Amino acid sequence: MAPVPLTMIRLSDPTENKAIAPVWADPENVTIASLDPHPRRIEFLQTVVLGGVPQAIHVHGEDAGLPLLLFLHGGPGLPHMPFAHVNADLARWFLVVNWDQRGAGKSYSPSLRGAHFSAEQFVSDTHDLILWLLERFGKSRLVLAGHSWGSALGAIVASRYPHLVAAFVGLGQVTNLRVAEQMRFQMARTLAREQQNRAAADALATLGPPPYRSARESDALERWTCRLTGDCHCPIEDSRFLRLALLSPVYSWLDLLRIPLGVRLSGRCFWEELFHGIDLFSQVPKLDVPAFFIVGRNDAVVTHGLVRRYFETLVAPRGKSFITFDHSGHWPQLEEPGCFRSVLTGPVWHGLRHGFDARSFTCAGWSGRQPDGDNLDAVTNGADRERSAGVFSTDREAA
Repeated sequence: MAPVPLTMIRLSDPTENKAIAPVWADPENVTIASLDPHPRRIEFLQTVVLGGVPQAIHVHGEDAGLPLLLFLHGGPGLPHMPFAHVNADLARWFLVVNWDQRGAGKSYSPSLRGAHFSAEQFVSDTHDLILWLLERFGKSRLVLAGHSWGSALGAIVASRYPHLVAAFVGLGQVTNLRVAEQMRFQMARTLAREQQNRAAADALATLGPPPYRSARESDALERWTCRLTGDCHCPIEDSRFLRLALLSPVYSWLDLLRIPLGVRLSGRCFWEELFHGIDLFSQVPKLDVPAFFIVGRNDAVVTHGLVRRYFETLVAPRGKSFITFDHSGHWPQLEEPGCFRSVLTGPVWHGLRHGFDARSFTCAGWSGRQPDGDNLDAVTNGADRERSAGVFSTDREAA
C-alpha cells in the first residue's frame, strides 16, 4: 500500500481570531480550490494541529466545488479512515473528509495521556477543524456525519455551532450509553431464560447488572447480547474489519498497527466519561439544523428503541428524519453501504441544493435507487404519510 503524500498544517489559536497559516506544505500534492479556476479532483492526506495535538485528515472529492462532508468516527479511538473506501463513490457528490481524532489511528501517539482526552476537548478539536476546512475550501457550512461515539460528538457540535453545519447525519446514534446498557442487560437476561441457555445465564449473573466501570465488562455484555440475539443479520466480524482495512489506499501497515493501540489508549482515558457523562436527552434536547438518524434495527450497542425515543423527544425546527436499516447492526455505513450512500445523495443532497423542506425528509426523487442490492427499511408515520415506490421512506418531521 502506498500512502497518499503527507503535508503539515498548523492552526492558529482559535481565540485569537487570526488567519490560518501553513507551517509547510507541498503544493504539488495539495489542490487549493481558491487558487484553481477550473475545480478538479482533490485527494490529499494532511496533519493538522488541533488543541496542540497533531491529527491526520484525508480529503477526497471529484470536484473542488462540491459540498464538504466531515465524518466523525466512533470508538472512541477507532478510526473510520481505513474503511472509508467502501463508500468511495461519495466523492462524486461531496468533498469527503475523514479525520483520525486524537489518539486514533494515524493520530496515535504514546505521549498522549488522560489529560488530553475529554468531551470538551473533542468538541474544541472538531470546531477548530470545521473552521479550517471552511476557510480552506471557501465554504460557509458543511455536512457533519458521525458514527457511534462520533454521532454524540457531532450532535453536540451541531447544537453549539448550527451556523457552521448545513445538516447532521447520525449513524448508530449514541444518546445515553448507561440506559442503553441497562436495556441490553435486561434483554440478554430475558433471552437467556427463554432459550434455556445456562452458560449465558451464569455469565450474566457473574457479570451483574450495569452500570459498569470498565470497557471489558461492557464488551462482555455486548458479546453475550449478540450471541443470544444471533444479531439477526450476520454482524461484521473482526476478520472482515481487518480485510477492509488491508484494502485501504491511505493506511500503511504501521497505521494498521496503531489502531489497537489507539483503541486501548482512548478507552482507558475516555471510556468512563463517554459512558457516564454523555446524555443527549439533557445535553442536546434541540437541534437547529436538519437532522437525519440512520439506525440499524439489530444494533446491540445503542438499541434501536432508545434512539427512537430520543428522536421523538428531539426538538428540530428545521426538520428531522429517522431511517431504519433492516439488515444492519451498529455499522450501517459498512453493512448496507449502498443505502447509506442513497441517504446522503438523496434527501441530504436534495436539501443542500434546494433547501431543506418536507421533500428533503422523504424519498422523493430517489425512490427507484437501491444500490448494491442493500436492503433498507424505514416506516413513515404521522401526517402526510407517503410511500416511496417500494424502497423506503422515513419517519420525518419538517418545518
